[in-house]
Amino acid sequence: INVKVLEAIRIQAQSAIDYEEVIEGLKESQAATDIRTQLNAAVQSLTLRIRGIANKRAKLYEDYTEGILDESEYTFIKSTYDTEHNSLNRQLEEAVLRRNSFAESLSADNKWITLMKSVSSASELTKELVEAAIERVEVTEKKDIILTMKYHEIYETGKKHIEEIKAKESEANG
Repeated sequence: INVKVLEAIRIQAQSAIDYEEVIEGLKESQAATDIRTQLNAAVQSLTLRIRGIANKRAKLYEDYTEGILDESEYTFIKSTYDTEHNSLNRQLEEAVLRRNSFAESLSADNKWITLMKSVSSASELTKELVEAAIERVEVTEKKDIILTMKYHEIYETGKKHIEEIKAKESEANG
């Protein structure tokens, strides 16, 4: 079992090295730049829309205090603005997460690559190595070993972003 676990860690470490080479070639590509631009534009657009709703709410209150709107009109319109404001804030949070995820996955110093490179030269399985590299170990009824490496979600997200960049390059070329 120790040999299999150590081999799995080595395979992940090699994957990290290969992954790093791939992102080096892609992160400055036109497709990656276009995606970064789109992600930044989405964040900017949502920020401006939120600011616009905030201004409308402020104007709405002025209209209420000046007697232009009665209380029921004010309450109804404010509720509508509040709903839109909350929706836009959720969209902004998601857009910021997507932008940050994209940037992190194309960074050569992301947590997964850093961890895998640090354990790549391990020659024996130790408790420290397991604690550093492995999040979870499962042994199935058939005695198969399933390892979940730490920061595996960064790796999976990175693979999706690489596919996205390659699809955009493909689209641009043809």
